[in-house]
Amino acid sequence: MPQPEHQLTVIATLYIYALVHDIAPADHIDHSENSEDTHEQLSAVLTQQKARTLDATNILQLATAAKRALRQPANKTLSAAAYDKERAKLVAGMPRSGDAGVKLWPPTSQTVRAHLGNGAWNDALHAVGIPTAKTGRARGTSHFSSADFRKALTDFSEESESVSYSEYQKWVKTEREQGRERPAGATVRNTFGSWSEAMRHVST
Repeated sequence: MPQPEHQLTVIATLYIYALVHDIAPADHIDHSENSEDTHEQLSAVLTQQKARTLDATNILQLATAAKRALRQPANKTLSAAAYDKERAKLVAGMPRSGDAGVKLWPPTSQTVRAHLGNGAWNDALHAVGIPTAKTGRARGTSHFSSADFRKALTDFSEESESVSYSEYQKWVKTEREQGRERPAGATVRNTFGSWSEAMRHVST
């Protein structure tokens, strides 16, 4: 069950699902799941981002429609790539789109993974009621254990002056050349949802 503080991430996922699958907006907002406070929060976020082409009411109507559609059988899934492609269109015209370190709503698929799926896209989809793809590697099938990930990241942070993603990739290459198998940077990022989240786990 998604945490209350991640409600806007849930709405973003449903909203983009509706856009990707061309679902018409509902004629009203389902306030049993989207409170007036949620509308105010979303409006405030959009205003702050100067997202003039996005309207909180329309977004919540689309999220409501997506939720209703997902109660029906035989629904389509939503890939992370399709999510990010649609999101890119939405944020393209925002004043700070592309600025380093700036987080815009809707959030990226990596944030959705982290907020709703503990780092796994399929788990994030399941949390909001979207069916998952039948193909693709299931979560947990990596031959690296949780201890392997933690040791790799700990060893890297202790041995390197920098803890950047690019430096980790170079470190993994060196480790492999010396016969020590380490999870690739992309594998780490997919497992934890983002590189910063992976490094946060090491520090806790």
